Amino acid sequence: MKIYTDVNYNIISLDKEPDSYYKVIDTADTRESLFNGLCDEAISLMRYEPLYTEHVMTGYILSSSVDWHVVQLIQNLYSNTKKEVFNLSARLDYWDMVSEREDINNE
Repeated sequence: MKIYTDVNYNIISLDKEPDSYYKVIDTADTRESLFNGLCDEAISLMRYEPLYTEHVMTGYILSSSVDWHVVQLIQNLYSNTKKEVFNLSARLDYWDMVSEREDINNE
């Protein structure tokens, strides 16, 4: 996976090259293993910054650029919205099915 960051290592994009960015980091991690199902909006509040041990870069660390509760709130809002959209879609499908049956019965 490719992680695109700005100059402060805030995540701008995953795998899709944005118009402008400071650094691209190739990682063997998958989106699921690194972000554990976070939505794009929550991921955009994260940083992927260098980790140093005795002035030697030893890898990268994932951290939040805002309070972790904000990230969780955004993820919860996203999850709830996704559920609502699914429920509304199911209701629309049901009403389409009922409507088609009524049309057939009226013919």
